[in-house]
Amino acid sequence: MTNALIEFLEARLADDDREFAGVPGDDFWLGTADLNEAWIVGMKTRMRAEANAKRRIIKAHPHVPVSAANQWGRQGFGCRTCHDFDGITTGEGWCPTLTALAMPYADHPDYEERWRLP
Repeated sequence: MTNALIEFLEARLADDDREFAGVPGDDFWLGTADLNEAWIVGMKTRMRAEANAKRRIIKAHPHVPVSAANQWGRQGFGCRTCHDFDGITTGEGWCPTLTALAMPYADHPDYEERWRLP
């Protein structure tokens, strides 16, 4: 099993953290010289809360390998949360929850098309 999607999401969240680390007062970020400081502080707070929520969602959707004896699915791994069948994780691959979290980063060069939701 590969952790590529989880590693991709964690790297993008780290990128996001770095992007707004200097707010407020960083003229590079969103052209802050022209923006209301209270709005900027509010946006920074919201962005941090959003990143923390995404990290919690990732943690709540662990993907694990499935045994060869498991006849459900074809991927060899699945999400314990989304791909549970009576306590058995089925081999359905990446869950739609994590692939949805990756959607805003679809233009990133490391994004893999196989993660795109139909």
